[in-house]
Amino acid sequence: MFKPEEIFDALLNRAADRETMRLFGDMGEKENRAALQEKLCGRPFSQLFLEFPLAGTAGFDLHVILDSKDIRQGVPFPADIYGSHGQLFSWFGGKDRGKDGLDVVYDLRDGMDTPPMVYLKTRKNEPELIDGFFAHAGAAEAAMRFREKRALLPAGWDTWYTGVHTGRKGKPLRIGSFLSNALKERYAKNIGLFEETIAAVGFPSPLSHALGDKLRELFRFPFEIDIQLDVMEDGSIGDTLGISLLTGSSGRNALAESFASGAARDVMLLLEEWGVADDRWQHIPAATYQVAATVRSADGDKRRFVLTSHLAFLKVRFRGTGALAHDAKAYLNLQHKEAFQ
Repeated sequence: MFKPEEIFDALLNRAADRETMRLFGDMGEKENRAALQEKLCGRPFSQLFLEFPLAGTAGFDLHVILDSKDIRQGVPFPADIYGSHGQLFSWFGGKDRGKDGLDVVYDLRDGMDTPPMVYLKTRKNEPELIDGFFAHAGAAEAAMRFREKRALLPAGWDTWYTGVHTGRKGKPLRIGSFLSNALKERYAKNIGLFEETIAAVGFPSPLSHALGDKLRELFRFPFEIDIQLDVMEDGSIGDTLGISLLTGSSGRNALAESFASGAARDVMLLLEEWGVADDRWQHIPAATYQVAATVRSADGDKRRFVLTSHLAFLKVRFRGTGALAHDAKAYLNLQHKEAFQ
């Protein structure tokens, strides 16, 4: 029988080699790898994301993306492995939820004993889905926080994920929204419009002129934009503003060209200038691939898979209204699909 953890290994092993250790650190640490395999054991997943910093200590957080079909195939979820998240997974997998999914995030820096954060990936605002998600995630009151803040966002902000970190101070509720291209262009021309929008939601204002200039530069790049806001337990907006550039799923050659002389290189040089990236970004193209490969299971089963790795996001975070960027991260998307011959 083919096991999901064997696909997990095949995907990570191709992304990790001596060249990419600058990005991920030691992805083969036995303790982390064994713990992750235990949590994945027997449970399918649709894709993975490796979230890694562009400066400082190398390492990564692991995002495991699950749809309702994945979860239904993995029932039950024993409490000794999944804790209280078992009831969340079982509830979500109770019916077909179409394109909606869960993003289970393991912060490997906190250790595998720390419960993961779980995001709901959806563009819907159905009470059964929103209320049920937060109730089963152990933060029923967060549903009201989500609805109140979502209602304040204007047309052109397409909310597509949310989640609450019950283990952190203030129980921050995270809301992520795509910007329409038309709105992004308006903000690039007049950053004051963006400031008005986030101030109406409750983000501290006014923004410094220097921060406004940085945001304007990010909005001018030829990438879609995702905005991430945190809503604290008392209903206030946290002082962290996340701006993600969606680099898309272009092929490895196109990505290498963009990093050599295109928009991706321009972004990275800007992040270096801001002090939130060093030269490790030059190794990112080496972590991308698209290959047809034979994967062997532990019991001798062999299957052909198309394995892919591409750069999906570049995220910059700002804290408060001052001029300094706080940090920057990249997100590598790993997927697998069985190759039928």
